[in-house]
Amino acid sequence: MSETTLHIKGMTCEKCVEAIENSLLAINGVERALVDLNEETAVVQYDQNQVKEQQLKDAVQNTGYQLGQ
Repeated sequence: MSETTLHIKGMTCEKCVEAIENSLLAINGVERALVDLNEETAVVQYDQNQVKEQQLKDAVQNTGYQLGQ
């Protein structure tokens, strides 16, 4: 199991958090996704044999949010 932290820009409310978490959890192989509005991060645990980190980033961007540094 791998874990990564994504930095996300553009979140303003709990609906944003929910949308991003749902988008990440919809990916087969993602075990857990915890999005923190105040920290502007998503901590994602996933099976590296099923999911590439770029897929996680794409999911965030396809939900309408930008990745930060």
